[in-house]
Amino acid sequence: MNWVAPWLLAVGFCAGTAERLENSEWPKVERPCGVLLHSHEVPIKHQPNEFNTKSVPIRRAVVRLYKREGKSQCCEGLAPVAEVVTGRLGSFRFRSVEPAPYWVVAEVDGHEFKIAIEYNRVSNSDAKCSDFLYEIMDNGQFNLGRMITVD
Repeated sequence: MNWVAPWLLAVGFCAGTAERLENSEWPKVERPCGVLLHSHEVPIKHQPNEFNTKSVPIRRAVVRLYKREGKSQCCEGLAPVAEVVTGRLGSFRFRSVEPAPYWVVAEVDGHEFKIAIEYNRVSNSDAKCSDFLYEIMDNGQFNLGRMITVD
């Protein structure tokens, strides 16, 4: 029996916390792509203080990739390495980018959400773009999660 479990890595509130992380704490991805989601908590009926998280894809959002140098802050004065627009299911893919540390910046309704990543190409990885979930919460937190299939 196969089942899928989402594993979320809380990375920080917009640019603030993510910029203070040490290099070893930045999340690593094997592919320069993912799915951009808006997530919010929905109360569970008849269970006070209990919530489920509901996620919906963010369509037609601009997602930019900036090269990250050392402990540099994002992204003033930097030109994006790549820019894409999410598809109808929130999916995006940066093509022809080299493995390196980057900033992923999503622009949604006039607001920017920033997250630091480390892109490390892994040739034998079975990860799909849809496995990397870039999640914007109602409180402005920008998380990176990963879907893992367990047999």
